[in-house]
Amino acid sequence: MDSACKEQAIDSKPLFGDSSPNQSPRPNGSRGFFTQQAIAIEASARKLGNVHPNAPFDEMRYEDFCAVADRIGHGVDSLFSATQSPSVGMLIERSVEAMLEASGVNTSLGTIILLAPMWLCSFASCSDAKAKSSLVVEDNDSYDQSRVFGNTVGFEMWDRNAFQIEIEQVLCRMDQEDSEAIYRAIRLAHPGGLGASKVHDVRDEAPASILDAMKTAAAWDDVALQYTNGYQQVWEGAERLIRDAHAGVKADDAIRCLQLHWLSTRPDSLIVRKHGEQVGRMIQQRVNEVLQSGPYGSDEFEDAWRMLDEDMRIKGRRINPGTTADLIAASLYLGQLISEGAGA
Repeated sequence: MDSACKEQAIDSKPLFGDSSPNQSPRPNGSRGFFTQQAIAIEASARKLGNVHPNAPFDEMRYEDFCAVADRIGHGVDSLFSATQSPSVGMLIERSVEAMLEASGVNTSLGTIILLAPMWLCSFASCSDAKAKSSLVVEDNDSYDQSRVFGNTVGFEMWDRNAFQIEIEQVLCRMDQEDSEAIYRAIRLAHPGGLGASKVHDVRDEAPASILDAMKTAAAWDDVALQYTNGYQQVWEGAERLIRDAHAGVKADDAIRCLQLHWLSTRPDSLIVRKHGEQVGRMIQQRVNEVLQSGPYGSDEFEDAWRMLDEDMRIKGRRINPGTTADLIAASLYLGQLISEGAGA
């Protein structure tokens, strides 16, 4: 945790809302279970400019994320039951379809693109045997990060290099069919701020190698960047969340501080795509001012945080750090696997 976020965070109360009535518990330890947890917990946290239980957008609410989490979680488990080894492209396309069926809006395209390769890693398939019963989320339970990342043994056994090698192997196996399916999924989700590209534009024919397209997009999209850098931000975020949980930090606080850390070090790529580099840098500067305003949880800190959050939500010029939210959700997913020893 950053120094500005350390004080008072450990003693704060859990701020996660109750799980949505639309969410039915997933089979313990399945890919779908961890996916549902990751999407719902990320949306539950009180973060700058993002949807959370007390801050809806006009076109989407927290309940939409819960419905999407449930639908995608069930869909992923069903796909792996019906198809022993679905492709990355199939997983992304089917999950985007499930997202739109559940909510009618693009809540989670970036998250899906990040999660799909991890669903195909071998450690994800062995998570059933290592999952603990304490991870079950019953109706009307509150999300508590200590229950999600409660196993210190898994973190001690975590092999970051092995994860990076395997995720790169999964990505390198993608072919023309994956590329076409991913392009269809992106067009279907119709993400904001996409703009036009001289090469590998999603409106054009899909390239033979989706990795080539991701390498091009990595210059302006941090989701695409993960496909080229071994998921560096994702595993860094997962490790940070686990360390905070083991230190007794509540989930809402840990996730808030992870968002602030990332926004203070680099502009959110969705903000830059939609509003330009200058706005992205301005938000980065203001986040640093929040971190310097006082200890985490102090009146000075919360006042500065609230003022920035309100400025980012002004109707007609909403500034949503959506890529950072996608990275947090992916980190939550990986963190659950690490904590349960599935990445050992």
